[in-house]
Amino acid sequence: MSLSLDDAPQGVAADVWLGTISGDPQIGDLWLLSWDAQALGLVVVSGVAPTFVLGWPVTLPDAPTFPPAIRVEESPLGAVAVWPSRETGVGNHLLHRCFGTILSERTMHLLADAFENGTDPVLPFATANIGVEEREVASDQLVDAWEVINLNVWPVPRPGATPLDADLLRETGIRISDLTKILSMSVPAAVSLYNGEAVPTPAELRLLVDALGVPTEQLLRSQPDAEAVAMLAPGIKNDLVEITRRRAIGEEAARNLVRSEFALAARSDGDPHSRLVAAIQRVLHESDR
Repeated sequence: MSLSLDDAPQGVAADVWLGTISGDPQIGDLWLLSWDAQALGLVVVSGVAPTFVLGWPVTLPDAPTFPPAIRVEESPLGAVAVWPSRETGVGNHLLHRCFGTILSERTMHLLADAFENGTDPVLPFATANIGVEEREVASDQLVDAWEVINLNVWPVPRPGATPLDADLLRETGIRISDLTKILSMSVPAAVSLYNGEAVPTPAELRLLVDALGVPTEQLLRSQPDAEAVAMLAPGIKNDLVEITRRRAIGEEAARNLVRSEFALAARSDGDPHSRLVAAIQRVLHESDR
């Protein structure tokens, strides 16, 4: 059975499914993942990095289950199966709802050591609900689903959606005056492009590539800037989902809209979080017009 953002799985209370515990991801936390307003899966965090987490997939009783999954009897969602042997990286932009801690950090370390050393785990293996002959197919499906999740990254450098790499422009001696001449634009417009506050159109990129002799992929910012990193916080996920629904666009497009608004406000008064919230609200209000 596939998961839904809006409808609780069988046996899970609606208020539990639709609720969330605020805060940054911590080892042992159970999270619901989503993209494009669609639930992707459940994961328990096994490691935390600045822009992503490591996680073990989690499945509910109606999903195919068999060893080496571990059975966790008590969680806010009831009994679940945890798959330590299927650990993968998950971008923070996919974290949607936190249901709380289901495994202590110590238990997770002990489980990881057991799987690495081939010893008995501290928690029991899950009881199989499918036959031996079906497990290979189910295992492949699980791996494939989580490979898609692992490969989902944001921001993705794309012509027409990604700012110029200001560091590269400075390192190669390209000045604002060069942009005004190449693109036949005003100084204020060139400043916005240079500082990453505006995004060059595909046509402008082609002009820059021809004039500067720099490949498109090098002209575009490849690493997340401070604004993009701030937008990876799970706390803004619900608002981004609302933008996708109001505008009938994908989450990548919604994030890029907010990122552009956020970059424009980068020099305004207020702390970064307040500016980000304000940028989100502007995009939401524009959706109502």
